[in-house]
Amino acid sequence: LRTALEHGVALPPEAGGSGRFPQVAGLVVRYDMLRPAGARLTYLALRGDDGSERAVRDDADYRIATNNFLRGGGDGYAVLRERGRDGFEAATPLDELLAEEIARRRTIAPVADGRFTRGG
Repeated sequence: LRTALEHGVALPPEAGGSGRFPQVAGLVVRYDMLRPAGARLTYLALRGDDGSERAVRDDADYRIATNNFLRGGGDGYAVLRERGRDGFEAATPLDELLAEEIARRRTIAPVADGRFTRGG
């Protein structure tokens, strides 16, 4: 998890990066672009539904959801291809699930919730 996120923040969009900047839910990530590659994450925690935070453990396994493109190593996420396991493909493609959710909600109101913080 840490390796994938390090890759994602290594070249943010404003620095000419591709679409690899990670989009996450359930995490709190702080990173510092002044630190060397591979050491840019300064804080990484799981965020519970109640807002509590629990540090990510490097010796633990975590289940993530992503699309087939990233799971296959797209945008340079080789770590997901090489170290991911027990992957499966959902019966409904992600773009269809998203369209269904937008239709159901009718209004999508994104908020800045502090899940990504740039700086020290």
